[in-house]
Amino acid sequence: MAIQLAKPAYLNELGRRTNNEDSIYPKQNAIDPNQKLFIVCDGVGGSNKGEVASNLACECFSEFFAQRVLNIANINVNETLINEALHYTEQKFSTYISQNPECAGMSCTLTLLYINNKTNNITIAWCGDSRVYQVRNGKILFQSEDHSLVNELVKRGEISPDEAATHPRRNVILRAISGSDSPTKADVVQINDLQTGDYFMLCTDGILEAVPNVILESILKKSTVSVEEARDLILQFCSELSNDNFSMYLLQIAYVDETNVSGKLPTGPVTQIMGDKPLASGQITGQTPAKSQKERNKFILLSVVLAVLLGLVYMQWTKTHQRAAYQKLIDKAKNFENSGQLDSAILTYKQAQVDFGGKEFASEITGLIESAETQQSERNQQIKLQTLKTDIGNLILQHPEDSAKNNSLLKNIEIYELTDLISIYDSLKAAYTEEQTDSSSIK
Repeated sequence: MAIQLAKPAYLNELGRRTNNEDSIYPKQNAIDPNQKLFIVCDGVGGSNKGEVASNLACECFSEFFAQRVLNIANINVNETLINEALHYTEQKFSTYISQNPECAGMSCTLTLLYINNKTNNITIAWCGDSRVYQVRNGKILFQSEDHSLVNELVKRGEISPDEAATHPRRNVILRAISGSDSPTKADVVQINDLQTGDYFMLCTDGILEAVPNVILESILKKSTVSVEEARDLILQFCSELSNDNFSMYLLQIAYVDETNVSGKLPTGPVTQIMGDKPLASGQITGQTPAKSQKERNKFILLSVVLAVLLGLVYMQWTKTHQRAAYQKLIDKAKNFENSGQLDSAILTYKQAQVDFGGKEFASEITGLIESAETQQSERNQQIKLQTLKTDIGNLILQHPEDSAKNNSLLKNIEIYELTDLISIYDSLKAAYTEEQTDSSSIK
């Protein structure tokens, strides 16, 4: 076997949501020692049956690989084959939706990693804003490019990466698996630069919300940090900071035969492996003996402290930028309000409620909406009052024969409330309509 993994670590957590729309493959506690295929999917937020979509995508891709890839000699898991698997999955989606109409509109993201020992490389595929990383010695070597609206805005230079992190449309994705009626495309890369100790992480955006790149790099600073230890740190961050479901697979290369890695020559002595005896879980070859438990615990503690400090800095940075984005939208709404465009003001306030409706801003936004709606109601009432006064005046002017009787009404019209004016107008209109009817009958 050219590539061996330490025992993989995973998360598939509900988080602060009431429904878990994330799915992973293989399922929890169902990892084969020779597992080659790993998948993490996220049901698209706001779509119907996101949990069904993500679970079905995992099932369909694993089914396709079992039929077309696993145990088949000399097959190249490339972009063509991955997108064949995607189209197979989309067909399955369409069939499922036709049989279960309540699932119409369901969709999900995709991240996939396949270890190909025949070509001695790793194939990575993704669709949407779930992400794949390769990390070596605390440095990100590869990061998948999100198929999201904010990423496109950053690429076009319309917003900065900092602004993207708090943009109100940061959750809008441009690609998702949804069925044959809306076919999409996966991006695919093959990683040939592999070394013992490299980490690979497939994750949903619930992880990204709590673990930015700087923290991920600090957690995976040393290849001696096991995936279980790293997983526990990531779990702590997500439990505190993430508002979404959060799921991942974290993998570490325990051994790779670098003499056979495509396009890569050995950079140093290659440890000779005697026989086919598998490596123990978490064992990494060609490294110095393990540190003492005391030193290891010290390193882990320092890593935790560093990660927590970075997390606090990141959390404060996120809050600051979120407050700035929120204030920008509120200022826009207030400008509408001050210029008398109350309909536009209310719509903008309500957009802020959707985008920033968390605990920090909820009461403030509710108060602003109520104030603008009260102003709008009072203005509408004034318009109705003025319209009724004008209509009553016109009726009286059309009947000068009753001027003596109606002069008192005209002099005191300003003191009447809306309900009184409605009654007066209805009475006058009915009386004059009756007179016209009687007059016509006499003629």
